[in-house]
Amino acid sequence: MRAVSIKADSPARHRPVAAGRQAALLRVARRYLAVLLPGSLLLYFLSTLAVRPLRVPDEGRYPEIAREMLLNGDFITPHLNGVPFLDKPPLFYWLQTLAYRLFGIDLWSIRLMPALFGIAGCLLVYYAGRRCFGRRAALLSVLVLATSPFYFIASQFANLDLEVAVLIEAALFAFLLAWREPAASRARFVFLLLAYLACGFGVLAKGLIGLVLPFMVVGTWLILMRRWRDIPAFKPLSGLLLIAVICLPWFYAVQQANPWFFDFFFIYQQFDRFVGHDFNSHQPLWFYLPVLAAGLFPWSLLLPHAVQAAWRELRQGGESRPVLLLLLLWPALIVLFFSLPASKVVGYVLPALPALALLLGHRLDRWLREGPQGELRWRSLAAFALVMALAALALLWAVPGLAARYGRPQLLVELRGLAVWLAALALLAGWARRWAPLRGVALLALAGMSFCLSAVLLSPAFDEQSTQALAQILRQQAGAQDRIVVYGDYPQDLPLYLDRRQPLTVVADWTRAARSGGDNWRRELYFGREHAPESAAWLLSAEQFAALPPAPGQLYLLFTPAVRDELGQRYLLQYLGAAGHLQLARVLGPAPAHEASSSLSQ
Repeated sequence: MRAVSIKADSPARHRPVAAGRQAALLRVARRYLAVLLPGSLLLYFLSTLAVRPLRVPDEGRYPEIAREMLLNGDFITPHLNGVPFLDKPPLFYWLQTLAYRLFGIDLWSIRLMPALFGIAGCLLVYYAGRRCFGRRAALLSVLVLATSPFYFIASQFANLDLEVAVLIEAALFAFLLAWREPAASRARFVFLLLAYLACGFGVLAKGLIGLVLPFMVVGTWLILMRRWRDIPAFKPLSGLLLIAVICLPWFYAVQQANPWFFDFFFIYQQFDRFVGHDFNSHQPLWFYLPVLAAGLFPWSLLLPHAVQAAWRELRQGGESRPVLLLLLLWPALIVLFFSLPASKVVGYVLPALPALALLLGHRLDRWLREGPQGELRWRSLAAFALVMALAALALLWAVPGLAARYGRPQLLVELRGLAVWLAALALLAGWARRWAPLRGVALLALAGMSFCLSAVLLSPAFDEQSTQALAQILRQQAGAQDRIVVYGDYPQDLPLYLDRRQPLTVVADWTRAARSGGDNWRRELYFGREHAPESAAWLLSAEQFAALPPAPGQLYLLFTPAVRDELGQRYLLQYLGAAGHLQLARVLGPAPAHEASSSLSQ
């Protein structure tokens, strides 16, 4: 009888072994998921917080308001450069002051709270996705959200957008999970409580949209499902009462301290900004579509397929129909809501991302379970994603501004976190080489992560407005008694870098500020100046500055090239440095008449 031999490299012999190893790895991952998932998110979101200067205006304005709140002890009325700033509610500032208390004031602590909100948003997607679609779909949704450039960059940026987006996300997921629970159950009560708490804190974070957007989405969802009779089961009156308990104490206190607050905040900032045209960033109706396509790249390559499949699954009915309807309505209504005004800001549609990530995670889970079945060409997508990832990494060396700012050795140091993540994902892709769909997911994640981290590392090369270098000179040379004057400009990040108790002296045409349209530093300081008479000591016109009597200590001037000749005719200046459009000089004394045209000494 002929013996049947099996070669050593036969797939039949190795298939059970490979399957056993994969099953063992999955068991370990599930056992330690409660530690691995938050730990991985902490490493990913927190490792790049301090690798770049502050980006103005937002990263200077809002963290500076929190610093002044901590300095003056007034937690009711926010102040910017010593004058009231009531454009936004105080939740962001309160959380920033907590970060300053715990870790001091530096780049890392300034961006800590947005990064923690980014992590919280991912964990919320995981929790909701696991309850609605299962563990693997939830993990894939987290992968999509965390490696989407729009979401990750927002988590590295110290402003209010991601904070309110995560609170709206929490409210909508809580409403969804509450609806899935029995009517009189304790779980439904807890989820509704969490939903209304999120709405209340959303109002304290950004204003009325923290309430309007969740109610608009959930109300439309119930009506389209023909379940409007379920609205009383959501306890809306009790929810509004809870929201009022959260918000009204601050609104009452700030109105008592600033009688002009109600008209300025609710009429001008909330209503006029939505329906008016007297603001910046006028964009066409379709503006947010390319924003989402770029912000979700490379996952946006799969988004049309995911939406089409979700719509098909929705029409077929089934247990997942209500969830899919909400996930389709949620981003559509938010994008439509913010597309109607003429003034548009990129960060406004951040609340749409969690729903899109969960849709994509659900579809990826189906593809991994059933195979793409001709809907996608995984090899083409994987190759394209890999090429784009390598192109993004090549940009790190191609942009001369980045190397000039950091220097090659420092740049190599800053790339260590990126290298670790790329190596980990390369190992993942190699381990999954026998499974083409999973390899495609891994390479898309690799592309997304490389874009996210590259964007953060590259951003200083495109930022010409940072005053970090000038602040370092001033910290070394200017004493506590010296006066720092900014002529014709207000660099939003400079007060944070200097960390001085006294406000900056700003010289500007405040009459022009009253007439100017749009959002800018002149209008921000002008509104506060009108309601803070004491600010006349540091918010000056050119005539008031020229009439100032000599003061003890040195006088340092920051100015634009447009006023350099004017100041050179008045003072003998010692040039100290320049950054972007600002120059820094020390005043040595009055300019001699015969040197008025060339009094800037090196």
